[in-house]
Amino acid sequence: MVDCSFIVAMYNRQHTIDRCLDSIVYQRTGRTFEVIVVDDQSTDSSLEIVKGWQERHPGLIRVFSNPEKGVAKAKNL
Repeated sequence: MVDCSFIVAMYNRQHTIDRCLDSIVYQRTGRTFEVIVVDDQSTDSSLEIVKGWQERHPGLIRVFSNPEKGVAKAKNL
């Protein structure tokens, strides 16, 4: 059971997604948490970067691809 879930809606953020995930994953709160990243059909390498984070941190980061474009739909997913 996790204490907190971070939900990150992402679209074309290849230049900033590393910094975002780094700030979440390496915080020192002592709490258990998960990171849920919802890709909103990015056309850059954002999704590949996040999948790399998921491979390095199994069980901590979950990645979903939004089949319908739109930030509201990504957040609802």
